[in-house]
Amino acid sequence: MIQKIRLTTLIIAACCLLTACGFQLRGNDAYNSALQEFALTGRYKNSDMGKEITRKAEQYGMTVTSDAAWAIEITNDQFTRMRLTGTQNADTDEFLLKRQITFNLVHRHFDQADTDETISTNGGVAGSETYGPVISTRQATYQDNQNQILGKNNEENLIRQELLRDLAAQILRQVDRITQNPPDCTEHENSGQPAP
Repeated sequence: MIQKIRLTTLIIAACCLLTACGFQLRGNDAYNSALQEFALTGRYKNSDMGKEITRKAEQYGMTVTSDAAWAIEITNDQFTRMRLTGTQNADTDEFLLKRQITFNLVHRHFDQADTDETISTNGGVAGSETYGPVISTRQATYQDNQNQILGKNNEENLIRQELLRDLAAQILRQVDRITQNPPDCTEHENSGQPAP
């Protein structure tokens, strides 16, 4: 009887420790953004990355709408799969998967569209300020065993999906930081350098 009480107490203590140390199930990330809504533009807005950014934004309580003052313009989406092992005879190869997204963050001034006091920076249209290009990158390595044909494609697909989710969250955090404290574009405009 005493042994059962000790075992029960030990299990309850272990559960409390896991909860207290911040353990959480994967995918239950939460983020409180100051940015409540944004538009998604660019030629990649309907790609898997655009869809994941929209899904992640909704998870964070943000709204994606075409008439928002801030717009994420995805200008490039690049995926690279690189072999890291040096010999062709190895049974196990190691690969690097890398995904890189380039985007601009555009602050659109709808109420200033008809005035002469509009600001145009970094190739943006009149009535807007463009911050970027911003480059976001995520990468991961995995081992591909030639003897395990069934598992290798599944593992690579899982890593690709994880890179997609992580990169969408990273982009939204970057956008939130920029919108809270926009960089001064006038320095870059005068120096000929792109805005950060």
